[in-house]
Amino acid sequence: MSSKIITDLYVDPTALAIVAGMRSQDLDDLEEAIHARRLQLMADRLEANGFRAMVQHQDTFFNMLLVGVPNVTAPALWATLEECRRLLDTARNLPPAEAFSRWREKVQPVNTEPYTEADAKADVRRERAELHRRYAAGEIDSAMFADLYRAARSCLELAER
Repeated sequence: MSSKIITDLYVDPTALAIVAGMRSQDLDDLEEAIHARRLQLMADRLEANGFRAMVQHQDTFFNMLLVGVPNVTAPALWATLEECRRLLDTARNLPPAEAFSRWREKVQPVNTEPYTEADAKADVRRERAELHRRYAAGEIDSAMFADLYRAARSCLELAER
């Protein structure tokens, strides 16, 4: 069956030749361009279904969309393409405001605040506590424990600079 799919797949030979001749750096740029286009298409679909959607914020490219509902006081949320698809699925049977409200409860909020030294210290403390737990449970040996502990310390030293 997979061979039938491959034989039925049409790829423009000109496009294939262009992509085949690209360097890996150019392919990375192409991949980003494709992802940006997918985000924009999703934003257009969301707006067509009664939602607000923004791809870029203050000239910064994100891998997510800022999604909200017009004329509703609930704050907008950053969402991945998959989360946006779930929102559109929910909106098939509900008005946009109610669909957004139900969907919002299941979306993991994205922290858009700057990463501070206090955040770094808290992360290192959590990492060290996890290392102690893993060592006590026998999941890692003493050499691995020492290496990971030193890595956490160097991360903390970088944050303090």
